[in-house]
Order: sequence, then structure tokens, then C-alpha cells
Amino acid sequence: MIVLKADSELKMTFERLIKTMHANVNWTGLFVALDNYLILQGEVRSLFFHFDSRKVAENIVDLPIKEDEIKDTDEAAVRDVINMILYAFGKWGTIQGLRVEKNTEQLNTLFGHVLAGIYIEPEYTTQYFRFYHAGKRITYEDVIQEADEEQGLWHKVEWKMAHTVFERIELSLSERAKGRIGNNFYKVGYRCPKCKGNLHMIMYPKGKEFRIETPEGVVLLAKACTCAACHRFYTPRPWKLLGDGDIYLMDFEEDKKAYEDYLELMGRNGEHEANSRYNQEVVMTPITDRWAHSTSALGSCYAVTANSTPEEAQACVDFLGLLYTDSKLADLYTFGIEGEDFNYVDGKVEQTDAGKYNHSMWESASATIVTPLTTEPDDKAELYKEFNGGANTSCAAGFRFDKSEVADKYAACQNVFNEYGFALENGGYGVDQIEDTIAQYQAALDEAGYQDVLAAFQAQYDEWKAENGSETTDESVEEESSSVAE
Repeated sequence: MIVLKADSELKMTFERLIKTMHANVNWTGLFVALDNYLILQGEVRSLFFHFDSRKVAENIVDLPIKEDEIKDTDEAAVRDVINMILYAFGKWGTIQGLRVEKNTEQLNTLFGHVLAGIYIEPEYTTQYFRFYHAGKRITYEDVIQEADEEQGLWHKVEWKMAHTVFERIELSLSERAKGRIGNNFYKVGYRCPKCKGNLHMIMYPKGKEFRIETPEGVVLLAKACTCAACHRFYTPRPWKLLGDGDIYLMDFEEDKKAYEDYLELMGRNGEHEANSRYNQEVVMTPITDRWAHSTSALGSCYAVTANSTPEEAQACVDFLGLLYTDSKLADLYTFGIEGEDFNYVDGKVEQTDAGKYNHSMWESASATIVTPLTTEPDDKAELYKEFNGGANTSCAAGFRFDKSEVADKYAACQNVFNEYGFALENGGYGVDQIEDTIAQYQAALDEAGYQDVLAAFQAQYDEWKAENGSETTDESVEEESSSVAE
């Protein structure tokens, strides 16, 4: 049962309807959607509209309505679904004093347009009014719920638990740009376990997570992947990575229409910024100072090829100078063509297809020059300046570890980090798992040759420090040496 409070427009319309029908109903202003009924609740007698029988009747009914369960009719889709009553029952001739000129076929088309935005198909005839979602018949109460909730009936669809193996390959920028599917999904190196085609991924910013039902309860998605060829969606279970193979699966099999509807729904709030909440609510609290070191400084950078002519090299540097100072050029490079790939809305950028330009703004130009997205704060540039300006500079800044002499062991350590380190650093394990996992992580690092890598790092750093006269603090070197495992 869904209870809705009429807004001023609906209240005026249906009070006029009750008067026109000469109904003996003192309406309270509440709509009740119950199975295939819409009920106008009265103080004593209520007015019933039944979609299966076409009947309109007055009756005395005691509905257990709680104040905190009453919803507003502020969604346009809800108001449209309620107003369909007037056309449907008016055409049937069961509303005294109301005449509808459109024929049944025209009304069915009209109702189709009204319900298309919430993925429902109507079947309006001279005998009944029925509704279908993904090929299955649903009730009018379901229609109201679909219209009232952003995810509508899709929130009832349950993802299945599964375990599988995801192969992964490295993709170049040009490869990532090919085969876009839109809806804020972008191509990644993971491959579909079923067809081995590349998956497309979507991220959800904090506060806009996508809600799904699973056998383990409700999960708010931080990210998900899809295979457009197989009509499948994959997402890691809480505290897991996709590569772990412990996942939730949604498989639409041969139902392409339902898959495309769900794809569009999932894409509404998606973005491309990394989300490390592992499909769980995680509160992140800084526990160290901010440090600028060699690894962070080279997080995103450009280079001019060594075989450039002096003229070519100068042109490259001149272009980079413009890219980091000219907002229009930075927006062009980051978001694409204005009017085609994005638009300016109230001084901010609104992308029309974020999947086409799916790199972060800091990979393109300066975060303080690129125009903020409509979803970002007005003072974004100032926030970046404050954050970066408040960082300490590591005494080891400028030192770069040459890992060639221990390349195999370094690669083995990197694999261990991928398995344990990233998840540990970003809240990927429960509190009761952390101590044992750290012990397993350290043992795996030592087995991979971490102590040899660390010794090589220390020797190179000592030599660099002697040449550069740098004073060392344990904390700043620890920041720099963390790259050994990263």
C-alpha cells in the first residue's frame, strides 16, 4: 500500500471530479494505491477506482495509514500516473459528467508516452487497463512505486552471488576510446568471463551510489562493470576487488531491451572518479600529514620526445603553457567540443556523453584551470590550491629508484601489493581481518623478495642523499620508500 498526499493542483482536480460525480465522499486529500485500486480516502466513505473491472464505487473502508508513511506527490511522473485515471475511466464512461474524445488506441499511445520514462508498457482496452514491466504484468500500485522512486521496480531485482575469474589486459588510451557504450560506462582492461570481450566500468561518487538487492541484503554500489554483448553486469562483493572473483551478477541473458533499460538507469549518476569504498559505507579519516614526494609529483605529467627538433620541442612547451593557463583550451582538451560533447550550464560543465572523454581533469591540465562540472563545488580550484599548498615536501623529493637490478622481485612485490596492499590502504577488510591480513601481506612480500628490493632502494637512496646533501626524517623517507611496494 502506498499513500500519497495530493498537491494543490491534484487536490483541486479531484475535488472537482468528486463534485461532478455527485459522490458522497468527504475526501481527505490522500490517494491510496493498493494492488490494482486507486482509492481517494474519505473521512467516512472512500472512492474506489478498479483497473481490472473498470468500476468506480463508494465504500466504507478502514485503512491503517500512518503519518510517517505518507508521501508527497512532488514527482512529475507520479502526478502523470494519477491523472491517467481521468482519461482511462472517463473513456470507459464510468465517471459521470466526464467525456473523453480520444479513441482507445490513441489513449493507449498516450499512456505509453507517459509510462515510457519509467520503463512500463500499458495495455488499455475497452475492458481493462493493465501494466507490464520487463515483460511481466504488474499492478497499479507497482506503477506508482516505479514513478515515485528513482530506481522504481528495478530495486526489486536481486543480483546473484557468484565466483568467477576475470582476465585483465592493459589498454592504451586509443583502445579505451574505441567501442564506447555511453551512459557513463568506459572501457577497462577486465574481460568478461563468459565471452572474453572487454568490460565497461562505471563509478559512483559518494552520496550517489547505486542501490541493489542481493542475497546478503542491500548493497550500495561504488562501481560496477558490464558486458554489452552478454547483457551482464558484475560488481565485487563488499570488501572485495573485482579481480578477487567474489561478485554479484545480474544476467539479462537474451532480454536486450531490459538490459538497455537497466544500463541507462545505472548510468544516470555514474562518473569516472575512483571510489574506494568497496560497496560499503566507509568513513575515511586522515591519519598522517600530507606529503609531496617524487611519486606524487609524477602522478600525471607530459614529456617531450628526445628526438624532437628544437623548434618542435619549443612548440610542445608553448602548447603545454597554454594548456595549463587557458581555461577554454583546457576544457576543450578535457571534455571535447562545446555543444557536442558538453555544454556550459550556469558557468559549469555538463557532459552529454562522459564515456567519450573519460580521463580525469588532472590527467589533462591543471585542476585549477579546468571548469568544474555541475556536480562539483564552485570553489574547486581554491580547494585544490589549499590542499596542495598545505603539503609538506619530502626531503627525498627528486630521488627516483632504478629497479632494473631487482626488476623480477620488484614485479613480484607489485603483484603482492595488488593482492593485499591497495585493499588494506582503502578499507577493503573488516576490522577483525586487518591484523591477520597484514601478517599475510608481510610474509608474501618477504617471499617475493621484498627485503632485497628494499636493500637496493636503501643503497641508491644513501648514494643520492650523499650527493644532494639532503637531511633525512623517518616520516618523509617512509613516504618516498612506499613506492617500493607500490
